[in-house]
Amino acid sequence: MVYPSMHTCDPGKTRSVILIRADISTDSWNQLDFPSGNVTVVQLTGTWGKLNILNIYNEGKNNTTIKLLTKFHQDNRNALVGVSEDNSHTL
Repeated sequence: MVYPSMHTCDPGKTRSVILIRADISTDSWNQLDFPSGNVTVVQLTGTWGKLNILNIYNEGKNNTTIKLLTKFHQDNRNALVGVSEDNSHTL
């Protein structure tokens, strides 16, 4: 189970997790830091490229998570896309 990177700071505000199969090698995925307990980000890599998986809880009362996602994408473009956009996918 992968908790949001902010989980240890305030576990009561965790609203997202990602479950990863135990037989997937830990060498083939890593967690990307996100500044909210509402989003968990994992990146899988292989010979086929990169797959970024974001589990997002978006509270309907405000756009805070959407703004954080926009900033995250801008600040981490190189890590998310890598060398080629053809081999990079986001789910």
